[in-house]
Amino acid sequence: MQGKLIEDGIRCEKCGREVDELTAITERWGYWSDGCGELLPFCSE
Repeated sequence: MQGKLIEDGIRCEKCGREVDELTAITERWGYWSDGCGELLPFCSE
């Protein structure tokens, strides 16, 4: 399971929590590279 943009929003790669894009921005979610060109989102928790 990769933490990619999903229909209802964004899923955290670490904990699996799903939020909409505005919430991810407000909570200052970050991204890291998987080393293969994908940026994986992670929440601030």
